[in-house]
Amino acid sequence: MQIEKDVDLLQYNTLQIPVKTKYLVRVGQESDVFDLMKSDLWKDEKHCLLNGWANILFTHDFDGIVVKIEMKWKKIVKSENNSVLIEVDSGENWSDFVERCCENNYCGIENLIDIPWNVGTAPVSNIWAYGMEVSNVIYEVEWIDLTTWEKKIFKKSECEFAYRTSVFKHSLKESFLVTKVRFLLSVVDEDYGPNLWYADIQKLIGEKWIEPKKPIEVMELVREIRANKLPDWHEIWTAWSFFSNPIIALDEWVELEKRFPDLSHHECIDFWEKKVKLSAGQLIDRCGLKWRRIPNWTAWTYEKHALILVNEWWNADDVLEAMNYIQKSVKDKFWVDLQPEVVLVF
Repeated sequence: MQIEKDVDLLQYNTLQIPVKTKYLVRVGQESDVFDLMKSDLWKDEKHCLLNGWANILFTHDFDGIVVKIEMKWKKIVKSENNSVLIEVDSGENWSDFVERCCENNYCGIENLIDIPWNVGTAPVSNIWAYGMEVSNVIYEVEWIDLTTWEKKIFKKSECEFAYRTSVFKHSLKESFLVTKVRFLLSVVDEDYGPNLWYADIQKLIGEKWIEPKKPIEVMELVREIRANKLPDWHEIWTAWSFFSNPIIALDEWVELEKRFPDLSHHECIDFWEKKVKLSAGQLIDRCGLKWRRIPNWTAWTYEKHALILVNEWWNADDVLEAMNYIQKSVKDKFWVDLQPEVVLVF
């Protein structure tokens, strides 16, 4: 365990908000977590967990402990028939893990390449992209209960996965620390059927006149799509998708469809109830906010994707002002509430 004081968090958030934390604690192994919880520092200070730094907005200097998860290890636990069980520490880079799996002909997560998080974030937000969600391949999640100091393991069914959410985002919010995730992936054989139904993938396949037959080929297609649509945070500061795609009740959709019959939508199951998912990017675009500066003139939506806020020289207040303006515009026009996917730290 490594403890640092008065640390600049600029390099630890892709929005590049200039904030500091009173303490930064790096944990490189599970025992570090328990040592930290036994310390006076833990008892006296509030804390924030930093497992990856692409979907977080520090609204001001953090007067407490930022815990940076740096546990890194992965191994094959079991391999039999056409499946493989892989255990991965939460601090491993998600995209590196996906790429390694594809190189070894393991499938089930190839569409989830280049999501800029660590492995420990994957089950928390049930990452979803290009027609694939991680909950389909999660076998179990190992975590530490920060209130009871117990080490626990949740099977997939206990994680309460739904669209881009889980039990860790709701009833266990702020009381857990994911240490390991176990994934049950398939080994590619002659029956491999890649997940290619997403419109952007179909379009690129048509343009290239190709037929992907390996996970790594699907991965490269998705990587190309993301590179063409999303900004590189090293050059343009961003948290990528700032809002979640809204999910509304069927009766709400019936009324909305009367006014806007051409809105993109599809039915989904949200906590065992049939609902309708809308496109947040389309709603923002329809409000005339794509590639437009918000009134503070320092924040704007990305030219290629209205769901993405990008940073020029703003501070946290500018981000919140832009967020509120977009939410109000969508609410006034469509009666739909947009919720931030980015984690707001107050």
